[in-house]
Amino acid sequence: MGELNIENHVRYILSVEKSGTHYPQKKDSFESVVMEHLRVNGAYWGLTALDILGKLDVVDQDEVVSWVMQCQDESGGFGGNIGHDPHILYTLSAIQVLALFDKMDVLDKDKFKTQEQSQLNQIDLHFNLDIAGLQNEDGSFSGDMWGEVDTRFSYIALCSLALLRCLDKVNVETAVKYIVSCKNFDGGFGCTPGAESHAGQIFCCVGALAIAGALHHVDKDLLGWWLCERQVKSGGLNGRPEKLPDDKENGGISDRPDDAVDVFHTYFGVAEGKQLHTRVIAWGLHNYPSLVPKLVSFYTSFDFLEDAHFVTASSNILHPLPWNVLISSYVRKGLFGEAIFAYKQMGQKRIRPDNFTYPSILKACSEQSNLAFGKEVHNSIEGNFTEWNMFVQNSLVAMYGKCGDVDTARSFFDKMLAKDEVSWNSIISAYASKGRWDEAFELFESMRRAGVELNTITWNTIAGGACSHISSLKLGKEIHGLAVRSLFVDYVNVKNALITLYSRCRDLKHAYVVFRSVEVASIITWNSMISGYASWDMSEDASFLYREMLLAGNEPNFVTVASMLPLCARAANLQHGKEFHCFILRREHFQGYLLIWNSLIDMYARSGKVWVARTLFNMLEKRDAVTYTSLIAGYGIQGEGKMAVRLFEEMIKHHIEPDHVAMVAVLSACSHSGMVAEGQLLFRTMQTIYGITPNLEHYACMVDLYGRAGLLMKAKDFIIRMPYEPTPEMWATLVGACRIHRNTDIGEWAAEKLLETKPQNPGYYVLISNMYAAAGCWNKLAKVRTFMRDSGVRKDPGCAWVDVGDGFSPFLVEDTTSIDSAGLYLLLRGVTEQMKDLGYIAEEDPTQKEDFFLESLG
Repeated sequence: MGELNIENHVRYILSVEKSGTHYPQKKDSFESVVMEHLRVNGAYWGLTALDILGKLDVVDQDEVVSWVMQCQDESGGFGGNIGHDPHILYTLSAIQVLALFDKMDVLDKDKFKTQEQSQLNQIDLHFNLDIAGLQNEDGSFSGDMWGEVDTRFSYIALCSLALLRCLDKVNVETAVKYIVSCKNFDGGFGCTPGAESHAGQIFCCVGALAIAGALHHVDKDLLGWWLCERQVKSGGLNGRPEKLPDDKENGGISDRPDDAVDVFHTYFGVAEGKQLHTRVIAWGLHNYPSLVPKLVSFYTSFDFLEDAHFVTASSNILHPLPWNVLISSYVRKGLFGEAIFAYKQMGQKRIRPDNFTYPSILKACSEQSNLAFGKEVHNSIEGNFTEWNMFVQNSLVAMYGKCGDVDTARSFFDKMLAKDEVSWNSIISAYASKGRWDEAFELFESMRRAGVELNTITWNTIAGGACSHISSLKLGKEIHGLAVRSLFVDYVNVKNALITLYSRCRDLKHAYVVFRSVEVASIITWNSMISGYASWDMSEDASFLYREMLLAGNEPNFVTVASMLPLCARAANLQHGKEFHCFILRREHFQGYLLIWNSLIDMYARSGKVWVARTLFNMLEKRDAVTYTSLIAGYGIQGEGKMAVRLFEEMIKHHIEPDHVAMVAVLSACSHSGMVAEGQLLFRTMQTIYGITPNLEHYACMVDLYGRAGLLMKAKDFIIRMPYEPTPEMWATLVGACRIHRNTDIGEWAAEKLLETKPQNPGYYVLISNMYAAAGCWNKLAKVRTFMRDSGVRKDPGCAWVDVGDGFSPFLVEDTTSIDSAGLYLLLRGVTEQMKDLGYIAEEDPTQKEDFFLESLG
């Protein structure tokens, strides 16, 4: 059964409520004109629906109560709007609104607050007698002075007086007799004696009898079956004409098919589920074996899962259907532990699972990575079935794959006599999730040769998974061509995968071309392109696209914010990061996403605000490897290596396994703090204990660790022995360490390797020059500078971006072109003098000696 579209309904109800007279800006809307005479009723329907949905806090209670009191007539009753004649219908709605907000004490008190208490009592009495005066001799009630009689008014009168604690003001006995006289042979009730049974009238009559303590007049079995027979094929009840499902786009529920939605039927559509739920329990119908599957299905559709579980577990029915509905509902809501518990209960009752039970419970096992119980379910399947069902087989492949046992998944997959696209997708996804891309592509080719029709799931697994992670642009373009030939390229989700593919391969040009080809970009499309720019530090492009997204009327979601936050740290723009933080706090639905909090912690940590990052870290009830890694990296940047290692040990103690990124963070922290022994131990144990094979990043951290500590020969040996080809960045790290420790022998060896890989990078020549300058090797320095001049290698001046209050401004080394340069250099000299007064000793700049030496040569 479908889920209730709560957010859409809330949005619809508020749009109607805000068209009332207490929101004059929408007074002329269609809904306002149509409901002008029902404004108080509409307020009650909408507010009660919001209360049922748990969203009553979205309205201003004081404003609503004030408006309701303006609808009160001098007689004590309430009209449908300000200035309208009183009617019992509106009176009950007004009282119910006040009761809903626990504001019953305001009745007449604002209007007559200058009166003495005795006068207040007389007014309240007049109000009660106004309702009581509407009772007729036969016990019925009229709606107003014009005398229309309806059993609805009987319910309204008794309900109003009960809320006011004045039920003794009317003749309850004759009121009950009149209601009983309206009961029909089928167990239902009509609006008057002899009128046909109607679900709305039944609700009012049963409600009135309940208030009067006279439910014994109701034939529960007969009425219960009458109500059950009102259910039609779609699941609705035709006490009123059959209702459509929710309006999925705008929210709201209508009276009948193809009619416009309104707040009245939205309230009843939502409330009927609650009322039926209560009545079924009260009448004991939940114990009827023939009703159990329908009741379970009903409860689960409204997410009354505890009630559904109670009905299922307490029934004596031995068919698996209600258990299947219950287990699948638990899985649908992400309650995988509860699903497994229900499955175990099912076994204790000796109820044999069927082909519909196993796919759901296997999915629960896979989502919890519960391989042990998954194997138990597998054994149960083998014991119960002689012929395999395709759905069950596919679920088994998916379960083993998601639990990490790819080899067993493949073994079972190979034994399947028949395979469909789901089978192939499951096994390909299993290999992709473990990073075994070669096997994933082999299976993909086998799938094509077998003539199995490709779908977007297969394509996205290959494009968004394998191609993106191995960063094979050539292969990615081939997959793009396949999408064009397969006519998948027009699907938005395929284009989103293509954007991700090209972004991860650093081909942002083609990613942007695909992005612009999307006619109506969804938030996922925007996020794919923004995160692509963000992942390669293209802050300006990401920010420009973010602003364009906002101007296009798209609301950022948690993925958007998580993509933008790292840019704030990289661009040293803490203010924007704080603004995003406030943006998150104003949106409660964001705060359940750990991804956002991890990004916030990372942003503050990299911006130097480690104490803020730690505060956020301590606030989180749930943490993962990314949470710890972000804070470990922050401590490492600040030179607090011991704290970083302590946090790493805490992560291990909480059974959170580190990944390769976490190892990079803690090794880097050891490097920045000179903790050589700790770094060596972590590097040795990352493979033996944590099963992580060191990659180039880990080796680079160790080279930096040895270099900073002055162990340059050890760094050289480490590079020679490592199983990877050293990167230019690794050689540059070693050259930089040789500059600090004035070791030109190893430095020249590293510099030669560095220039072999990147001969046109001016920054590397500057690094080598600084090494010679620090060691006083002026002749060698001159040769480097001469070589740079002859080769046409030119060094760009250093540049810094500084936030001066009204935006970021660039500052270039020795720049005198700015109109503010004179004042800036004067300020800089003043700051430098203040630093010296406080004890700052400037590091000797080798470039000054370098310049002097070059001038002397000239």
